[in-house]
Amino acid sequence: MPASIDPINAISLLGFVEEEPRSGYDLKRAIDERLEHLLEMSSGTVYYTLKRLEARGWVKGSVSRKGKRPEQRVYRITPEGRKAFGELLEQAMFQSHSFVSPFDIALYFTPRLPPETVTRAVDKHLADLDRFRGSLHTLEERFPVRWPFHLYYLREKAKEIADSSERWWIRLRKKVEERATVKG
Repeated sequence: MPASIDPINAISLLGFVEEEPRSGYDLKRAIDERLEHLLEMSSGTVYYTLKRLEARGWVKGSVSRKGKRPEQRVYRITPEGRKAFGELLEQAMFQSHSFVSPFDIALYFTPRLPPETVTRAVDKHLADLDRFRGSLHTLEERFPVRWPFHLYYLREKAKEIADSSERWWIRLRKKVEERATVKG
């Protein structure tokens, strides 16, 4: 059996190849432009995953050339790939979320860390949230018209989670700082 494939990567690439045949370069561009607030995928991961998808018979690559441009490998979804794509989508829709992250386990053991370390971690997560919000804002500016149902709710979910997370991170930082002041 071919090596395992990250389902998020497989769904993303199969979805874009199902729309139209694409090269690895075109797939990377589509992910960067259309999934920028959801997924970061390196070029290496795109090509690695394409190789795995091809080994499973879910995509078929062929070499093509447009005009004087260099040859490129263009991938098309196969009937097996369409079937697998549908199955992966359904599995993803029903997959349980993990509500515990590595940070949560580390938080349990924060009494063993200096308060400054925890505060730096909180600041890092708040900066990540700012970058995430920035990418959402960019997306909203680029597409100011009414969004399709699925994209509207995906965006709204992301915004609500970001707002809630920010409030939580700020409360955590405040508590850590208060405890450090009391101990100090």
